[in-house]
Amino acid sequence: MRPPGAEAWNNTFAWRARFHLRVDEGNCRATVTVRVRINGAITVAQRAAWETAVEDAWNDLFKLCCRCCCCSNGYTIVADIQFVTANEHQVVNVLASTVNMSGWGASDTVDVRHEFGHMLGALDEYFTVNGVDFGPGRQPTGTIMNNPANAPVAYHYDVVCAAALDLLGTNCATRSVDRPC
Repeated sequence: MRPPGAEAWNNTFAWRARFHLRVDEGNCRATVTVRVRINGAITVAQRAAWETAVEDAWNDLFKLCCRCCCCSNGYTIVADIQFVTANEHQVVNVLASTVNMSGWGASDTVDVRHEFGHMLGALDEYFTVNGVDFGPGRQPTGTIMNNPANAPVAYHYDVVCAAALDLLGTNCATRSVDRPC
């Protein structure tokens, strides 16, 4: 059940997915780097926990299968979140709890996985988004964009796949790493 007023979210959101994509043909890897500048106080251990949570959630699950590539079984997608003091793709404010893509809870290692998905261009999958009624958030079988404790799915990498087209000049498809290209 959606809370009252949730229908007002439909078509009212905007943000910029920003990242750097590097394709390494020698290692058959596509690395998606998001440089994040942190505003606020956070310990080294908390920052490391964010990095581990994000990278464990988004790495080595899917690959880009491209027509041109030397890698006949595709490029495994690897997410690399880097914390920087300048030249950032995104800014994250340290808060008591995670509220959105730009406000992460210092001790949170679950919801930050979902918010990182927005940095890659993935949309929310709860309430109504772009006219699609996903139902409530945190459904047991929902994807990471509905339930942050769960895994992403192939279409969550669509913006990364589009960036690969721009970079390589050929169409790519996103597939699970256990499926052949």
